[in-house]
Amino acid sequence: MTTHAGPTTDPDGYSLILNGVGLGRIGVEDTVRLRNLPEAEYSVGIAGLATNCDSGGGNPRGVRVEGDRTTRVIFLVKCDPTGPGPTS
Repeated sequence: MTTHAGPTTDPDGYSLILNGVGLGRIGVEDTVRLRNLPEAEYSVGIAGLATNCDSGGGNPRGVRVEGDRTTRVIFLVKCDPTGPGPTS
């Protein structure tokens, strides 16, 4: 899940990355459900952040998927309004 804080956003969204592999686009306020992942440790991240934005913690993040349980990874992206803008 991605969400934002602050007065500005990264309008072109981000790329979702799982174990180093791009899975497609994720919007500024968006949720992606990855179903049927085997039980394991995964690296989840977002790429394509504007240079004036921060992902609100580690990026990528290590997460453990266990059985049929839902595992949430939230990226609270904060963008500085004085930054140079999108890089993509």
